[in-house]
Parts: sequence; structure tokens; C-alpha cells
Amino acid sequence: GIKGLKLYKMTSDLKENFLNIWDRLGEWVLYAALLILPVFSLPYTIFPVELNKSYLTFFLIILSGILYLSSILRTGEFSLSKNLLYPLILLLVVIFATSSFFSMSSHVSWTGLGYEPGSFNSFVFFALVLFLASFLINEEAKSIKVFIAVFSSIAILFVLQVFQSIFNVELFSWIGSAPTASVIGSWNELGIFSSLVLLMSLIFFDFLPSSGLKVFAGVVGALAFFLTAFVNFMLIWWVLGVFLIIFIAYLYSRTRSRSGIFRAPLLFLLLVILFIVVRPLGFYIVNSLGISFIEVKPSWSATLQIVWSAVKENPVLGSGPNTFVYDWFKYRPHDVVNSPLWQVRFNTGVGFLPTLIQGVGISGGLLLIAFLLFFIWYGFKSLVVEPSKISFLLIASFVGALYLWVFAVIYPVGFFLMFMAFLFTGMFLGLATASGIIDSIKISLFERTGQSFISALVLIFLMVLGLSWLYVLGKNYYGAYRYGIAVEALSRGNYDRSADNLERAIKYSPKDRYYRTFTDIKLIKVQEIVVMSGVPNDERAIQFRDRMGAAVEVAQKAIDLNPADPFNWSNKGRVYEAIVPLRISDSVPAISKFDYEESFKRFPTSPEAYFAIARVELAQGKINESREFLKKAIAIKKDFAPAYFLTAQIEAQSGNLDGAIRSTEIAAALSSEKDIGVLFQLGLLYYQAQRLDEARAAFEQAIKANRNYANARYFLGLIYYMQGNPDASREQFKKIAELNPNNGEVRLILANLSQGKPPLDGISPPGPQPEKRKNLPIEESSQ
Repeated sequence: GIKGLKLYKMTSDLKENFLNIWDRLGEWVLYAALLILPVFSLPYTIFPVELNKSYLTFFLIILSGILYLSSILRTGEFSLSKNLLYPLILLLVVIFATSSFFSMSSHVSWTGLGYEPGSFNSFVFFALVLFLASFLINEEAKSIKVFIAVFSSIAILFVLQVFQSIFNVELFSWIGSAPTASVIGSWNELGIFSSLVLLMSLIFFDFLPSSGLKVFAGVVGALAFFLTAFVNFMLIWWVLGVFLIIFIAYLYSRTRSRSGIFRAPLLFLLLVILFIVVRPLGFYIVNSLGISFIEVKPSWSATLQIVWSAVKENPVLGSGPNTFVYDWFKYRPHDVVNSPLWQVRFNTGVGFLPTLIQGVGISGGLLLIAFLLFFIWYGFKSLVVEPSKISFLLIASFVGALYLWVFAVIYPVGFFLMFMAFLFTGMFLGLATASGIIDSIKISLFERTGQSFISALVLIFLMVLGLSWLYVLGKNYYGAYRYGIAVEALSRGNYDRSADNLERAIKYSPKDRYYRTFTDIKLIKVQEIVVMSGVPNDERAIQFRDRMGAAVEVAQKAIDLNPADPFNWSNKGRVYEAIVPLRISDSVPAISKFDYEESFKRFPTSPEAYFAIARVELAQGKINESREFLKKAIAIKKDFAPAYFLTAQIEAQSGNLDGAIRSTEIAAALSSEKDIGVLFQLGLLYYQAQRLDEARAAFEQAIKANRNYANARYFLGLIYYMQGNPDASREQFKKIAELNPNNGEVRLILANLSQGKPPLDGISPPGPQPEKRKNLPIEESSQ
């Protein structure tokens, strides 16, 4: 009866409300992502900010996409914008896939470690973000929520950064205690994001009538400006200044009134100009806060040189997405080799988009240029239509996207900022389509039976694809999580725990980086067998063979996954190099040299491969061959201190003490002040040549670099005694005794000195002099 009808209506209303909530769930997940992501980081993996942030972005946005597809499956209709950016982005996905297939390192091009914005996996995700934002954020009310989420995140970020940079409160130990440490990523990326929010908040503040939202936008703008000033990145001031000038000109063209330009944007433009013109002002602010940040990246000329070389070799498809570092190894400018940056692995060039051209060639480069030009055209078209069709939200989304695209050209932006660039681009398309600036077509999926079946099939397939993607990403993240634990355990000397976690990491997500670290542990296990005592020789031989085979297998798997990386080849070379002195087989040195030569082919501007081959030759007693390879290493890098140091050791072993001293003096002059190995060797050579004043100076400098360097103190104590200062000698040996309380020789030396005897009385003779012993006098306990 009536009660039944009421119950049915109530049930129907509840069901309808639930379905409405379900349909909007994907949209709310997107809002939550924009609020959380800028301030998100976790103390897991070796990249606690970048990698954790990128994977959370993956998970939330793909989940949002799955929820959106389920709502389409229920309603059976959606609107599709008729713009050229859609086909262009799909063509770019095809180019990325093809280039990844033919890449010099498909392993790196398809996924990489997961946080790199230039991989195929990331670019497909960015394409998804663009489509999803244009479908979901196609109303002004929705776009306001997006901006509120972003504005709220910058307010939280400001509070966190003030504690970190001004009050020196370490809120998150995993990002470090430096004032420039930030939960958003790099220090300069913090400035780019905060200046982006400043620009959008000014648009809100200028267009909105008096309201709580206008006040909120004004407060957020002020906070964003202070963050931008903290960073004080000159490139940001210039770009922000240009955008503010264009925006003010646009406002003036709309108002046709002189009073129209005297608004908040003009005030902030004057402040920006002040920071550009009066450069000491910005430096005074950051210096007063104790902030110091230096970022190193390739120059425009170096980047263009790498891009040109890569495109010349592979014109159509480039070298493969995410492979800039390998072309950098091959084609980097020669002046970099003799700079302090010669060992830096640059994974990107001066800007994100120029780096992409190296990866995807001319075809991808032309599509990227076309994509940006059509985006700018749609934006221009949106700004010059009738005022009734223009909303400040449309302007804010276009300006925000364009601002980030400009930085993508001139700066190596990371994953999060590229995610924001594609999101604002998609949101702009959605708003422009909703306002009628861009045409659209309404698609009803279930009008005919055949079409309904195919449409439902496609939607379900896409949902399953999304769930599968989440599963794969989950495995990759779990592998990265386990790898982080393994690296920490390795640093603490817990090799078994490290090996266990590396096995798990490789099981779920094999990466060549993981295999290289696993090689370190396998080599430690090999060395344990070599020094093991109390085990029958036959058993030791079996264990040695098994562990050596395991080390070789792990190193080879790194090469199999990524043969383009020179460090994978040198990693295997050092496995064989470790057993060259054992003279197990004549093939061992040859294999080690072959691997180092393969490394050199991929990194011909580095002296390290030749230096490693020189070590292999020396281990076989081939002194002349070793000298030749050391000369080749020095020819590549004139100031390569390790090559001079090894040359000194060879000359000393050959009886050429003067030549050894000259080589070591050069090495000491070229190396850093804290290179105590070179300083100690130089002091020892001076000591052998009885040049005691020079030996004393070298040992004193070594101790200055490391006050616990017991062997330097040992020889310095002997020199003090020889030069008539037994009290200073006694002080050195007392310090050594504190560091090495169980060393009997040091106790005897102290007893001799207290009795007025020479320090080595009763020690040498009958034993050999300290400088002629096979091993150093003191086993260093702490350095």
C-alpha cells in the first residue's frame, strides 16, 4: 500500500544518491590528489620525495580514471571535445612507444625507476591526465574546487617550509635538515610552483568580487610570493615578470580605463622588477635566512650539442625516451671532462622539452611543437572571443598551463610539475569546450544494441587495463621500497638483510640499478671466502666457485637489462678484476679488460675505464702495459689524480723514488685537500727519501683532513722524534693508543719514549722498518 510506495521511493532515492556519489567519486579523488601531492613524501625508497610523490600521483589519478569510466558505463553518455590536441597527444604516445621499442635502452625508456617524467610510462600517464581533466573538470564550479585545492596546498607548504627554512625545525627527517630541503622536490621547483600559484591567485583576486574566496586568494598570493622570494631563482623572476606584463596589458585592453591597471598585479609586477633590478635584495633575504642553493645542469649549448648528435644518429625516433644520460656520456663537450662536474650523470638537459627531442627524434619534436602551437592558438582564441564566453577560470587555467609549458622548455622540470602542466591543459580544454569556444560532440553509447555491446566492451577493457596498470605500478613500487631497505642495510654492514631485500626487489621489479648493488654484496661474500680460515681447502674452493658464479650472474643480468649503461659493464669488469690476483685462469684478466673496454665504448670521455684496465695489468705484473693505460687515462683527463697516484706506486715499486715523488706531488696538487690517501702516500715517499720536513708537512695536512688517521700520526710521531721533539712524538702515539688500545707495538713505543729510548727500540730491528713492511703499522679503527 502507501507504506510500500514510500519505502520504495525512499529506497530509490537512496540508490540514486549513492549512484550520484559514485559518479562524482573520481572527481573527488582528483581534488584530494591536488591537495595532498604538493606536500606528500614518505621515508621509503632512496628517493623519498620524488619517487613516492610520483607513485601516489599514478595511483590516485588512475583510480580517478577507473571511477570515471564506471560512471560512463552507468550513464552511457559523455561529451567529447573536438580539438586537435587529442589526436596530437595520441600520436605522441605512438611515437613514444615506437621509440621505446627501438631505444638504445628499452629497459629505461619504458619505465625507468618510475619517477622520471620522460619515460613512456610517464608520458602515457600525462596523456591520461590531460584527457581525464578535460572530461571531469568541464564546469566552473568544478574548476574552482581544483584551484581551492591547489591554493590550500601552497598554504600548507608555506607553513612546512617556514619551519624547515627559517626555524630550522626538521619536520621530516627523510628529506634532510638543510634549509633548502622541501617536500615538493628541488628548491627551484618549489619556487616555480609557488610563482605559479601566485600568478593564478592574482587572476582570482583581480576578477572576483568581494568575497571570502577573494580574501583567501589574496592571502595565498602573499604566501606564494614569500615562498618565491625565499627561493630567489632569477629565471622565475624574469618569466613571472613577462607573464604579469602580458596579463596587465590584457586587463587594460578589457577595461579601457587608466584606473584599470592600478590593481594587485601591478603591485606584484613592481616587486618582481625590484628583485630583478636590485639583485642584492634577494641575496640579502636568502643569506639572512642561511639559505644557500646551487643547482647544476647542462647549458643550452651542451644540451643542443647532445640533441643534435642524437638526432643525427637516429633522425626519426631519436635515441629513446629517458636516455639523455647515455648520449651525455658519448657526446658531452670536452671542457666538461676537465671540470669538477665530469662524473655527474645528467639525466636531462637544460629543459624538459629539449631533452624529449633527444629521446623521440624529429618526429616527436615536430609533434611536440605542433601540440604547443595549437594549445597557444586555442588560448588566444579563448581570450579574444566575446566577453560573455570568457571566464576568469578559463584565463587562469590557460595561463597556469602556459606558464608551466614555458618552464618545461627552459628548465628540467620534474614529474610533479609536468603532471600539473598536463592537468591545467586538460582543464582548459574542458572549460573552453563547455563555454562553446571549442566545439564538442555528445556520444551516447547505448542507443543501438550492437553499439551498446561494443561500447561496454571497450569501457570494461579500459577499466581492466587501468587495474592491471595499478598492479604493475604496485609491484614496481614494492621493489623500490625493498631496494631502499637494502641500501640502508648495506650502509650499516648488515649484508644478509640487504641481500634478502634485494632479492625481493628484483623479484617484483628487476632494475639494473638493483643488480649493481646486489653485485657489491656478492663480492663481499666472495672476499669472505678468500680470507676465511679453519675451512678445508676443498670446501673453500667449492664455496668460492659458487659465490663467484653468483656474483658474475648478477652483474651479467644488469648488462642484459640495460647494455647501454657503461656502469653495468664496469660493474662486471670489477667482479673479474677482484680475482685477477688469485691467478685462477688466464681468461679472467681478459674478460675483465673486455668489460672495461665495453664500458669505455659507451663512456669514451671518461678516464676511469682505462684506469681500471691499468689496475688489471698491474695485478698481473705487467708494469709497462699498466703505464700505457695510465697515460691514456691522463690524456683524456689531464687532472685525473688517481692515475698519477697509481703511477707513483708503480715507480716506487720499480725503485724510481724520485719519479714516484714527482707523480704524487702532481696528484696531491690536483686532488682536493681532503684526499688523505694521496697526502699519506706523498708523506710516506718523502719519509723514504729522508725529506723529513716535507714528509712532516704532508702528514700534518692528512691529519688536518682526518684527525683519526692513525697511520699518518704514526709516521708523524717518528718524524717528531727524529727532529728532536720527543714530547710531540709522545702526543701522537698517545692519540694512536686511544684509537687503537689493543695495539701492542704502540704500547711498546710509548714505553720506550717514557724511558728516553728511541720509539722503535726493540721493534725495528729485529723487524723491518715501518715504511718497508708489507702492511701498514696500524689497522685503522676509525677514519
